Amino acid sequence: MEGIELFELVKHSKLAIIFLTGNLQLGQELSFWQRGYLVKKEAQTQVNIAFLSSVAPKERIGHGVLINTPTASRILSAFNRDLESLTPHAWMTIRLTVLEEVLVITKRRKYEETCLLCHKHVLGLRDHMTTK
Repeated sequence: MEGIELFELVKHSKLAIIFLTGNLQLGQELSFWQRGYLVKKEAQTQVNIAFLSSVAPKERIGHGVLINTPTASRILSAFNRDLESLTPHAWMTIRLTVLEEVLVITKRRKYEETCLLCHKHVLGLRDHMTTK
């Protein structure tokens, strides 16, 4: 190897070490941040679920049904991700949509039947049995 090639190789090796060391430090900082974030997110999740659970009896629905509607579930995930509390204003914004989804869910459950062969809940048991 010529002197210039060796010099370039050493120079690139030092840059690679500096780069890897910097990334390792960033990775450690990110890991530390993530642990704290997940603790805060879990606490916020409990606060938001408690809020929705307090709203459910006022709307005369079960909190499990309310939380499992697509809109409430999506909003709950977004607020939890952002570490924000659900507010009465946020609830009033989604209320009608959630209540419509609750009607669809509860009406559907009323007509669901359990298949004796596969133990799935199905809407059309006769159709389900003919496809078996």
